[in-house]
Amino acid sequence: MPYLLFAFALGSFSSTLWRTLPAPLPLWTALAVAALAAARWRGRAPALLALGAVAGVLWAALWGAARLDAQLPARLDKTDWRVQGEVVGLPERDRRRLRFDLQVTEVLAPDGVVAPPLPLRRLRLSWYGAAPEVRPGERWQLRVRLRQPRGFANPGGFDYAGWLFAQGVSATGYVRAGSDNRQLAAARGSVDAWRWWVAQRLESLPLDAAARGLLRALTIGDGSAIDAALWERMRVTGVIHLAVVSGLHIALAAGLGMLVGLLLGRIAAAAGAGWPARHTGALCAWLAAGGYALLAGFGLSTARAWAALSVVLAIALLRRRGARSVGLLWALALIALVEPLAPLSAGFWLSFGAVAALLLSFGGRPPRSWWRELLRAQWVVTLGTAAGLLAFQGQVPLLAPLVNLVAAPWIGVLTVYLCLGALVILPLWPALAVGLWWLAGWSLHGLEQLLAQLEAPARAWQWVPAGGAGGAVLWLTALAGVCLLAPRGLGLRWCGAVALLAVVLAAAPSRPPLQVTVLDVGQGLAVVVETGHHVLVYDTGPEFGARFDAGSRIIAPYLSRGGWRALDLLLVSHRDLDHRGGAAGLSAHYPPRRRLQ
Repeated sequence: MPYLLFAFALGSFSSTLWRTLPAPLPLWTALAVAALAAARWRGRAPALLALGAVAGVLWAALWGAARLDAQLPARLDKTDWRVQGEVVGLPERDRRRLRFDLQVTEVLAPDGVVAPPLPLRRLRLSWYGAAPEVRPGERWQLRVRLRQPRGFANPGGFDYAGWLFAQGVSATGYVRAGSDNRQLAAARGSVDAWRWWVAQRLESLPLDAAARGLLRALTIGDGSAIDAALWERMRVTGVIHLAVVSGLHIALAAGLGMLVGLLLGRIAAAAGAGWPARHTGALCAWLAAGGYALLAGFGLSTARAWAALSVVLAIALLRRRGARSVGLLWALALIALVEPLAPLSAGFWLSFGAVAALLLSFGGRPPRSWWRELLRAQWVVTLGTAAGLLAFQGQVPLLAPLVNLVAAPWIGVLTVYLCLGALVILPLWPALAVGLWWLAGWSLHGLEQLLAQLEAPARAWQWVPAGGAGGAVLWLTALAGVCLLAPRGLGLRWCGAVALLAVVLAAAPSRPPLQVTVLDVGQGLAVVVETGHHVLVYDTGPEFGARFDAGSRIIAPYLSRGGWRALDLLLVSHRDLDHRGGAAGLSAHYPPRRRLQ
């Protein structure tokens, strides 16, 4: 079974490397041949590997074909439609627009005639100007202009188009003014409606904006209220994972559910019930974690954590004594089934890298003193996630293990349990729930102040490979981590130390005498001029909102990927926002040694 699980995950995740979808008929034929081979050579590893790999590739091809069929056709790009649907997720409002997702139920032509069948599923829409209040669960009819999902295409930048595809978004667009726009039905009961109601309660708390934003992220998994400055501070200090509901938070919810379940199980056993208390504890842990995952939006990170927890609880209940890696492989296969494009996200590599490193380092080893185990865990997680951090951020925060020694218990033990307690008692005692959230918010305010003091030294202790985060650097860093975490008896730790030193001490490769790169920033301009020893940025593109500008999200990742540690000259041609909008964001990452404007 482990061979089958691993091969299926590998085959499914190989879709991230495809240029086009493979034809289904050859894959069905290959699956039949692999199944016959597996039946003929039962239990043989090569046959199971072949069967799992072909099944994974076929599944990813079918999944991708279904997603592509639901996309807006290219010939209908930038066309107007009248759509009806239900608002899903949590709407986001800033000073320019209201943005929300609409689950489509019907598509009409602008004149009201039923349009040719368009298999649109989910739209991401913006409503500019004085947009009305739009709540999750409401049904609306809207006149919209739609376009194919797209994003900026830059080295080191975020693949927004790929993210939209993975989320199942068929088209993006905006609402056009007109009498066609009207609400068809009020909000009905749903998880998103409950999340929106909780979000409104959180917004009314007497806390500063930073604390409310973090509290909203930890309670309902919505980080839209965290401003760009705080996100950057948490990224630099290496604690940004604590603000995203993921494995740690799901495990904390499961632990709380386990305690409640064990107590109920023992009470039931004392009353004569015939089931073990551990079964009740496991069930309550599973329900508590699933409920928290739903309230957090059940995104990729929460779904992945809940799937892994489900496997662990099932193995525990069945009293299986298999290898430690079996549970991880089951979780990997479940993610490959739900989201074949999961490896495109940073969270996938960071979470699985951390869990695999912890299993490799701690599994089967007798525990020592708790403080030694805590220090070792931070070191292990740093090694296990270093390659992923380089791949997606271009740098590794060296002070992150020390900062997490304080921040992880601060948020994990104190804040998250206060948030969970408030959620549980909110329907019964709203005043007490608000009090618990207020305490949690003040704890986050204190943490935010601490991170503000640590930002400057943490920024100085960022490791950026001299030659940038290229393929060779990533593979060598990952190899070093595996060797350093391998059991002592294998004698691989010296190899890992040598590999890590090679990456750290490697000199930067020779750069071309002159390289000019025009970055994709939409309407506007951003040009990076690189020489052998200096780098200049000419114009910084536009600012798209309070949390997104071309300087911090496009230019800075490009410089980091290229191995640049400082910006020599920032030249802004004129005052138009599409040329200087990203200057502040870029300067926060790369303070220029000289600036001309």
